[in-house]
Amino acid sequence: MKKIWLVLLIMLTAVGCGTTKDDDNKDGNKDNDVATYTDGTYEAIAKGYGGDFTVKVTISDDKITEITTANNNETPSIGQAAITSLTDEMIADQSADDVDIVAGATVTSNAFIQAVKDCMTSAKK
Repeated sequence: MKKIWLVLLIMLTAVGCGTTKDDDNKDGNKDNDVATYTDGTYEAIAKGYGGDFTVKVTISDDKITEITTANNNETPSIGQAAITSLTDEMIADQSADDVDIVAGATVTSNAFIQAVKDCMTSAKK
């Protein structure tokens, strides 16, 4: 009787130690290394405090490699500083989600974040 319990205990333990398909994935991509984004540079218009400006997001190997702006008339020490800060955070996090707006530059922050999200949506496969 003790042998049966021992065998059952070993079987239950072995079942709990199995791996899933996601566990075997080396880069953590839950889609089993299927790219989420198409490589390229994508553009969107942001309606900032100083007017409209262009946001460009470059994707390479399923990663955000660069975020730039053009025709940016935001105040250098406020809006442009916010864009720089948000750009650094988005590239580090590889996402435009869950970034906080910069105090004092709410309009610019929201416009820039939305433009980056629009670029990411355009890049989705």
